[in-house]
Amino acid sequence: MLVLTKGYSITDLSAKKAVKAGYLDALSPVIAPEALRAQILAAREGRGEVFGITRKRTLVGVVILSRETVNTAELIGAHSELAGLPDSAAEVEILRRTSRCILPEHDEAICAIEESSDVSAELRSLLLDEKTMVIFYGDQIILPRKDHVGKFSVSGYALGISLGLLFGVALKNAAIGLCFGVAFAASFGMLFGQIGSKS
Repeated sequence: MLVLTKGYSITDLSAKKAVKAGYLDALSPVIAPEALRAQILAAREGRGEVFGITRKRTLVGVVILSRETVNTAELIGAHSELAGLPDSAAEVEILRRTSRCILPEHDEAICAIEESSDVSAELRSLLLDEKTMVIFYGDQIILPRKDHVGKFSVSGYALGISLGLLFGVALKNAAIGLCFGVAFAASFGMLFGQIGSKS
């Protein structure tokens, strides 16, 4: 499940649903069901992602993201906004929106949903991992959150140590204060490092 918003439900569309008799017929005004079925099955076979958009249990749209393996250096060279991607691997997997079939009367509302930060965040959390590093969704380029493992914030560490020292003074025990200081410093250091990052 991706999003349930403004009366629309965006869910994973399996190959089993795609071959179900009559399921894709609602979109016949924009695409022949057989042609859409072939696109969905091809995407699924290539480990792509397919989402069905429904309103009141009626299918009103389908979005297909195909999975591709591309050269990392070429990808970064073609898109300057990807300069922060780790380039340790020679190749990286991406997802690219290759098909979007929406009934015309729902297109404007679904466009607004697709461009919202909620959908970007859901796509990021559901689909991006160590292998799949980028989603090209129309005009949007969705990147993973920066990895902050091992990184810290100086202000977080300072706050943690200060709190630990306060505990030590309150308990009149320097050793306990030092232990609390180290524990708080580690917690606040990592927490502040993540909060201060861009998504």
